[in-house]
Amino acid sequence: VLGIDPGVSKTSPGALALVDSLGSKLILVQYLPLSQDRKGRAILDETSLLGFLDLWRDQIALAVIEDPNSHGHEGRASLWRFAQVCAQVPTICRCLGIKTQLVKPSTWKASMGLSKDKKQSLEWARNAFPDSESFIRIKDHGRAEAAALAILGIKQFLPVINLGRLRA
Repeated sequence: VLGIDPGVSKTSPGALALVDSLGSKLILVQYLPLSQDRKGRAILDETSLLGFLDLWRDQIALAVIEDPNSHGHEGRASLWRFAQVCAQVPTICRCLGIKTQLVKPSTWKASMGLSKDKKQSLEWARNAFPDSESFIRIKDHGRAEAAALAILGIKQFLPVINLGRLRA
């Protein structure tokens, strides 16, 4: 199961984490691929994401993607880029035939016993995957949340995939 925490800023990039269907093995965790627009601002490198997901799609039963609300403190340009990545990620997954489930932050964090506190997400990931070095830095909270989204998918959504309730 793939968990995706969308994001596009250089200081807090989005991330993805692939976890085995038992939730016991972190197969991979990485930041979303970014490039730059004409003005040097970070944007999603959708071609790289498409290629990456295409390589792994046979091993992805489900992608659980955070469906965040807008952040009022952001400027219009950064809010627009964030909205773009939030639309691009599930679209790319669906184009590849990967089943997707969008979840609001408040919903999935409550289900996982987490709060808005990014340090809490990091601590959860360190405990869930103690052998991984992917959650060492404070800025790795996106990776931690992607891993938590994958585990949520295993616990709540994987059992209903065969019922046809999830969107491909």
